[in-house]
Amino acid sequence: MVDNKVVGVQAVLRDITERKKAEEELQSLARFTSENPNPALRVNKDGTLLFSNKAAEMLIGEQKLAEKQHIVELFHQSVLGCLSSGLPKTVEFKFEDKTFLVEFVPVVESEYVNVYGRDVTERKKAEVSLVQEQDKLESVTAAIGAGLVIISKDYHVLWANDFIRQYKGDTIGKLCYATLNSLDAPCPDCGAAKIFAGKTTLDTHEYYSTTIDGKPYWVEIVTTPITDEKWERYISSGDCCGHN
Repeated sequence: MVDNKVVGVQAVLRDITERKKAEEELQSLARFTSENPNPALRVNKDGTLLFSNKAAEMLIGEQKLAEKQHIVELFHQSVLGCLSSGLPKTVEFKFEDKTFLVEFVPVVESEYVNVYGRDVTERKKAEVSLVQEQDKLESVTAAIGAGLVIISKDYHVLWANDFIRQYKGDTIGKLCYATLNSLDAPCPDCGAAKIFAGKTTLDTHEYYSTTIDGKPYWVEIVTTPITDEKWERYISSGDCCGHN
């Protein structure tokens, strides 16, 4: 009653740790399900499949997914490595006629790992095709004693043939004006800059420089745009850096 004098309070403590864990697990599973348009799986430390999202089931098939023991076997070592280090681990593997980049991500304070797959089949095909084209370019330019270099819009060297490497060493990934011309800014009459600005589709000028051994030489530089869609996608992705 309101007239009674309150001399203290009593509190009852009830352990709800397991309930909170269950709630957090449901929230995590909901995010895992809704936020992944790509194939996603959840695997425990024994390599057992715990959960798969709709994208994975559509790719593999629900029944096949339940029967695919080789998936568990394939993932087991990566899961163990992921859990032991506590760090994400990325591997590439083939499933039927597709290539996937698979990332293993440990779930905090648990013994299972989220597995995310991304279809990179078309990218891998493009890489193979472009490597073949690079080999052709290398062969043709070597036969005529010409250098070939591919430059991005931010002036980084994306690819160079052996002729360029002999004269200037390793240039890939470096700024063209720094590694080819030893300058701090783009060349005053840069053909690449003109093409990127849409001022021309062909630029020709003579160029004086020195080799990595300090020997002087003159060359004629002919600069043209790359319009091949495969090269354009490859350059835009940045995946060509580091390919020799």
